[in-house]
Amino acid sequence: MKKVILAVMVAFAMVATSCKGEKKSDTSSEEKVEKKAEEKKEETKKETSSADVPNFDSQAAQDYANAYEKYMEEYRKVVENKDMDGYSKLGTKGTELAQKASELTDLSASDVEKLNKYMEAKTKELQDLGSKLMGQ
Repeated sequence: MKKVILAVMVAFAMVATSCKGEKKSDTSSEEKVEKKAEEKKEETKKETSSADVPNFDSQAAQDYANAYEKYMEEYRKVVENKDMDGYSKLGTKGTELAQKASELTDLSASDVEKLNKYMEAKTKELQDLGSKLMGQ
């Protein structure tokens, strides 16, 4: 079980720090930026409803998933607003969440499975959002 949680933490740490410090210069016209912003808002709304927080038997796992969902909401807002300062501040919150994940022990098999599925979905969502933020 520790290997599973460690794998989740490593994946999270890679996503949280993968694009740190990269900045994109904004040389496009305002019209293009506005059009892209509208498209991204629509995509973000679709993604937001794609994965709900599962219900865990363990209160610690439930608290972690709820905290992670709040982090994801902030991340979506940063991407939507292309807020690079906000993005760099999320690194600290990501580190705190990784610490919380390392404290998750003694989870039932069903909670481990739920947490893994949830984190896989959120990791993919973070990668997609990070790519959008960096304009890739």
